[in-house]
Amino acid sequence: MVYSAGCEYAIRAVAELARHWPDKQYVLLRSVASGTNLAGPYLGKLLQRLVLAGMVQSLKGRTGGYRLGKDPKKIRLIDIVKAIDGTERLNRSIVGLGDWRDEDAPPKLRSWAKLRAQVLALLEKTTAAELAEAAAHRRTGRGSRRKHPSRAA
Repeated sequence: MVYSAGCEYAIRAVAELARHWPDKQYVLLRSVASGTNLAGPYLGKLLQRLVLAGMVQSLKGRTGGYRLGKDPKKIRLIDIVKAIDGTERLNRSIVGLGDWRDEDAPPKLRSWAKLRAQVLALLEKTTAAELAEAAAHRRTGRGSRRKHPSRAA
């Protein structure tokens, strides 16, 4: 696919930190882990990579933790993907069957190339602020939730 599981975890962590952006307070690693249902030690390693990329700030000590290094409206998902996975995965065939340019893909795989381009476009335009807002809607039940057909009765 376009990004790794570790990258997905980093995206979830950034969305969690974005929820705390208005306070600009540092959030303990265990709180970020709890809010994202992720393991703390691995999450800490991912957050350190985001610190190096300038998206997250960290502070050691009793009042320390992690917080976003800039406005979540200015953090795009593509920035997180590049910080965690680099750019190599972004340029690979979405189905993992070769290392060709999209225009050189076999005819039956060209629709996958279009899908890859759409995913990349979404990563370019979606921000951490939008993810935090969506997560808040989900937590409060204000989001549109469809009932699963087998559970509706």
